[in-house]
Amino acid sequence: MSRRIPRTRNSSRRWPARCHDGRKASSVSPYTRAALFLVRLIAAAFIIFSLCLYSSDLFLWLRHHPPRGIGWLALKAVPLIIGLAIYWKSDDIAKQLTKDLD
Repeated sequence: MSRRIPRTRNSSRRWPARCHDGRKASSVSPYTRAALFLVRLIAAAFIIFSLCLYSSDLFLWLRHHPPRGIGWLALKAVPLIIGLAIYWKSDDIAKQLTKDLD
């Protein structure tokens, strides 16, 4: 005596997926998706590398030692800035890398 749950209109596979504003969802090729993953992984590596560089200064600051010079701390921020810039532009970089593969 089990009854099936009726499907709603949005759960059918016949209708294309839609974004929140009513447009059709854009399909991304597997090459672009893989390139996007790789670019974001590289950006995350830059960010993690910068955090590892800052960890020694954080431990010194927690033990009430004055931090090193401001210039030295600014140099340690360069990988963080590079990683954030790569992550911010990751979609454009991935599309540029895979434009000939599609």
